[in-house]
Amino acid sequence: MQLYINDFKLYLGVMSKNIVDAVISYVKEGGYPVGFIASRRQVDKYGGYCNGWSTKSFVEYVKGFRIPIPICRDHGGSGQGINDDDGVASLLYDASYMDIIHIDPWKKLNMIEAIPYIIDVIKQCLNINPNCLFEIGTEESIFYMDSNDVDFLITSVKKQLQKLFDNVVYVVIQSGTSLESGINTGKYDENRLKEMIDICKKHYVFSKEHNGDYLHPMLIHEKFKLGLRAINIAPELANIETNILLNILSEDKINKWFDLCVANGQWKKWFPNNFNPFDNKHKVVSICGHYVFNNPQFKDIINLEHIAVDVKNAIIKFIQERIYYGF
Repeated sequence: MQLYINDFKLYLGVMSKNIVDAVISYVKEGGYPVGFIASRRQVDKYGGYCNGWSTKSFVEYVKGFRIPIPICRDHGGSGQGINDDDGVASLLYDASYMDIIHIDPWKKLNMIEAIPYIIDVIKQCLNINPNCLFEIGTEESIFYMDSNDVDFLITSVKKQLQKLFDNVVYVVIQSGTSLESGINTGKYDENRLKEMIDICKKHYVFSKEHNGDYLHPMLIHEKFKLGLRAINIAPELANIETNILLNILSEDKINKWFDLCVANGQWKKWFPNNFNPFDNKHKVVSICGHYVFNNPQFKDIINLEHIAVDVKNAIIKFIQERIYYGF
């Protein structure tokens, strides 16, 4: 099975087993090509919050269906895992399994420090798997870049890698997207998008944007018309599943679910510093409830298999809406 990366426009987050199965069903039934993006917290060498999958077990699960879905490591790098590390061991492990690896050391490193990190990891990964493909750059909520920065990054990496740069297929561009409290709080800058797309074209790499969540499908369509090649969507998918649950669970079970979310602590990532989770329990569960799906105590609240069909139908509808506008 050969993957033609230029065919893939939507990359969807590995948020839960139900969502993964829904995407697989969509592709099996002849849907438009889509890929998976998996963060280190979701899926990593020794497991993650999504179904307890390790990198190996997740890739084997998806590939077992023998359908063309590229699997991309999302935000592989320093400070991106459950434990604080430099990310290198995880990235090298990814090289044996993932189709594409997003190398993202920007949480801890500046531009001058990040470039040799990226070059070194790419070389090591290609020693393990010569067919491995790469994505470089990051979203602006982690490390802001203007068009000159993106050009400098690509030029610097390209110069050092030479022929090996052919394996770099995506560069993350920034046009004003960021997420907070379940909405896209970014300020879209069309000119910035055009400049970065032109830079990617100049270097013969595909442009890719992160945080495509909570955008109207028409805006996604407009970005693709301007030349954007791919976009990531993840938290919004989880929000679809958690809202299905909120509509069927009793308030007592929602409160138990909320308690697990607060104890988990991941809600802090998605809300302002002054946000009090007890002021809006449903909002917390809606945005962060998927983080505890693999918690044994959550299984006492509901068996997620009971909503698998509803999740499948909702996710396929979500993808089709973006396909209808975007392609």
